[in-house]
Amino acid sequence: MASRADIYLAAALWLIVLAAALDMTLGNETAINGVVGAGIPALAFTVMAGRNHLRR
Repeated sequence: MASRADIYLAAALWLIVLAAALDMTLGNETAINGVVGAGIPALAFTVMAGRNHLRR
C-alpha cells in the first residue's frame, strides 16, 4: 500500500525534474543530469504508488 510519504516523495521528485528541465531550457547544459537523476526515481515512485492504489 502506498503511503502518503511515497506520494509526497514522488511529487517532490517531479518538482525537481521540472526545475532541472527549466534550468536546461535556460541554457545550463549539465541540468540534464538532474532531469535523469531525479526523473528515474520519480517515475518509479509514481508507478509504485499507482499500482498500489489500483490494488485497493
